Parts: sequence; C-alpha cells; structure tokens
Amino acid sequence: MLSSVKTFEIVLNGRRSYVGGETITGDVVLELTRERKITELTLDFLGIGKSGWTELLANSNPNVPGFTDIPQQNSIVTSEQEIYLNRRIQILQSSDGEVPAGYHKCPFSFKLPVGIPSSFNGNYGCITYTITVTLKNLGLSKTVSILFGVQGTLDIDALPGPTKSARLEVTKEIGHLFWKQGPIKFIFQLNRKGFLPGEPLLAFSLEMTNQSNKPVRWTRIRVKRMVLFHARGNSKLQEEVVLEFTGPGVGGGESLVWSGDSNENNRMPSHLSPTNLGGGSKVISLRYFLYIKMHSPSGSNLEASSEIIIGSIPTLK
Repeated sequence: MLSSVKTFEIVLNGRRSYVGGETITGDVVLELTRERKITELTLDFLGIGKSGWTELLANSNPNVPGFTDIPQQNSIVTSEQEIYLNRRIQILQSSDGEVPAGYHKCPFSFKLPVGIPSSFNGNYGCITYTITVTLKNLGLSKTVSILFGVQGTLDIDALPGPTKSARLEVTKEIGHLFWKQGPIKFIFQLNRKGFLPGEPLLAFSLEMTNQSNKPVRWTRIRVKRMVLFHARGNSKLQEEVVLEFTGPGVGGGESLVWSGDSNENNRMPSHLSPTNLGGGSKVISLRYFLYIKMHSPSGSNLEASSEIIIGSIPTLK
C-alpha cells in the first residue's frame, strides 16, 4: 500500500501562524498511483509544553576499597509536560472503502481554543503545536506531521498594571568619608508599563543630576526577558537582553533630562512573545524587566529596574 502513495501531505491555506480562537483550514493531499483500499484517515491536533534538564551529581564510590573518595558522575533528569490542545478529526473511516488512483484533496477546518499560550523554544523547554495526518490500511499506516505557530494574546488595555506609571530614584555620594565630591542622582519616569512588539520605547524621561566635579560618561537602558522553566518543583532561569540602547552623560556640576525619542535603536523587537506567553502555561513563565544604569565616576554605577508588560493586541494609542 505504501508504495502506491506518491504524494501524502498537509497543506495549510495561506499561513502557518495563528491566534487562539482562529480557525485553521487546509487540505490533506493524497496522490495514488493505483486504486487502494483505505480504512482510516485521521488528523490529530496537538499542543504540548515541555520543560526538562539534566544535572550531574558528584558522589563518592564506597564500594571500591581504598577508593572511597573518587568522585563518580551520576545524573538526574528533571522533566515536566502539559497538554494545551489534543483533538482528533476523522476524515475517512470505512472497512471496505476503495480510493481510486489519482490526485485527491480532503479539506479540513479546526477552530483553535481561546487562551492557549504562544509557541516558544528555549534552553530548557518548548511549546509546540503540530498537525499529524495518519493513513491506515489493513494494519499498515503512514503518518505525516507539520508544525504550526501560535501567538498568545494579551490585551494590555484590559489589565490594570500596564497603564500605570513607574518612578525610580537613585542617589549616590561620590568620594570617600573624608573627601566627598558631591552626589550623583537620577530620577527615571516611565509613563506607562505596557508596550507592544515593534513599538518604540518613548514613554520615559531620565533626569540626571551630577553634583560631583567628574563627568558621568553614559547612561544605558536595557530590556531583559526572564524565562523560568518549571519541572517537579524545580526551575531553571534563562535571561536574554532583547533591547539595549545608550543615552547621554552629564558633566560635573550639571543637570540633564533625557527623554525618549523615536529611532530604530529603542524599538521593541517585533518577534517578542507576550508576557507569560499570553496564556496559561505551568511549565514556562515569561516576564520582562527594564533596567536603567548610570555611569558613576567612582566606578560603582547607579542602577534601578522595573517590570514591564509586553502585550499582543494593538489597542494602546
């Protein structure tokens, strides 16, 4: 039977990425070189989240006389998984169905559940969505699978936190106990804490005051993505800087206000997943933090941070 199958594939209509609540449509394409009996043709939609890692443990070997202090390498595998989507569609089921030779298209449609998390791939886990078609005949089977992407949804206007402002203030005295040069200080104002992928980081102002006699050479803003992978009560952290740009310094005895302006350097990457992947995943949690660092002439820089929210629905004006 398998030798007579010339083409067997899944073809999606138009795209390979979807949002929860949308309908996936496509065709199962089957081309046979001769007439064959097919008893079953099914489609399986699966969304699964996995996390896991291996840890090496060094133990002594008490069973070897005279060598009890030799370290032995043992490993422990920690893993977890959860299912977000598991649905089967029966396209064909027959005990004596004959399918003629030639090219056949079997259309299908499936509506994704609302609230499923984004597709994601990290160091210690992933969230994937697949479609698998299975062809059966007299105990023989053939399967084909494809991946499709899901973008989780998070309406930042519907949450109380993202529209709130943040104010961070840090002061540091320059010099030593008996030789002080004066303080340096910054006040960072963030007008709102919710942003969209691809949006420039405009809603901030940084007021810098340098009362020392040495210049502050630079300031820097970073946005970090913090991903926690959870398994069996344990967790692993993956950090990544997704946005970084530098700002002006300020001379000794001077003050300066740096406000956000529109340029390519301070634009959020367009590929960012929403906070917590826009859905309820128990194995992977994702958050974003904004860090401000100001150069200090004494060598110990001023730093502060605030959590921000990355959404997915463009409702902020």
